[in-house]
Parts: sequence; C-alpha cells; structure tokens
Amino acid sequence: MGKTRLAQEAAARAGGLRVVWAACPPRAAALRPWATVVRALAGAGTSPYLDALLAGGDIPAGDPETVRWRLPLDLADVLEAASARTPLLIVLDDLHDADASSLRLLADLEPALHRMPVAVLATAREDETAWRGRADVWAALLQSGAWTALEPFTAGDVAALAAAAGPDPAPGAVRTIMRRTGGNPLLVTELIRHGAAGGAGALGDAVPASV
Repeated sequence: MGKTRLAQEAAARAGGLRVVWAACPPRAAALRPWATVVRALAGAGTSPYLDALLAGGDIPAGDPETVRWRLPLDLADVLEAASARTPLLIVLDDLHDADASSLRLLADLEPALHRMPVAVLATAREDETAWRGRADVWAALLQSGAWTALEPFTAGDVAALAAAAGPDPAPGAVRTIMRRTGGNPLLVTELIRHGAAGGAGALGDAVPASV
C-alpha cells in the first residue's frame, strides 16, 4: 500500500548516495534483482559466478556449498568497491515476488553490509500468501533489519493531500474518497489528481467509481 511510491520518495531524497533500483517481477529469472545490481555497478569481468549471473546462464558447476558462499562474497566485493567511491542505496522493489535464491543471497550478504556504506531498502507485502514456501527466509530477513508497516491514509491525510492539490474539496469529497479507496495511497492520489484536473468542485462532484 504505497510502498513503491514511498521508496521512490526515499530514493529522490537520498542526497549524496548512488541509487540502484532493482525490481523483482513475478516469475522472473533466478537472481534477477542481483543481476540488475551487478550490471549497474560493475558489469562483466568481475567473477565467473557473477558473469554467469549477468548472462542469465547457469552458475558454474561445483560443490553446492562453495557456490553458495562464493556468490555473496563476490557480490560483496562489487558493493564494497562501488561504495568506496560513493555510498549506495540499493532498492529491491516488490521483494515478495523475488525467487528464493535472491532472498537467500540477500540473507547471506547481510553480515557484510555492516562494514560498508551501503543501505538496502526493500519493499514487500507482508501477508502469508505472498511468502508461501519462503517464510523461513523472510523471517530471517526481518530479524536482520527494520520493518515498517504502511497504514492506509486517514481522512485527515486525504484532506491535507486534497488541499495541497488545489481548491478546497467540496463537502463530502473526503468521505467519498475514503469510501471508494479504503485509504489506499495510490488510489487516493489518482482520485485527487482527477478532481484537480476537473477544476473547482470536481473533486466532490465527479469522483469516478474506479481508476
């Protein structure tokens, strides 16, 4: 509920930090968000494991335990080198849609992040359905970082946002918006934008049933 918009605002205000945004689309290739990060910061030629990650191919064969610890070590080297030049903010958007390998890599990488000027901001749904089959990794990640749950907008929030967008809303407009959006920040913003575009009075008189 407004999580991506909040992350965008945080990135916009991250003065002095280099922001790397990595989306986690549903059913994407394994480790895709980390391939995005490596591509942005280093490109190819860093290690056989990361090169394979960038190419979308299979990770070089070897002992599974060796492969598992090599990836976070190699990725940590990339982050350390890049952050030595400019502190980093890594945004992992919609982390609940990431594959299990991406989540494990984040968990394995976490100890190394404490020695670098690197912040990781992840957005995610917290319901059980979103984390089915990966709840153990999610629980481990929650223990290693701070979690902020976003609440719906209140009527006061909606009124303030509407007033900032233009003329004072018509009587009953805030109640109408709350009823139709449930306080969802994205829907509230779109309805207010629609009303502002319609001129004075439009916010209360012509709030659409859907956007």
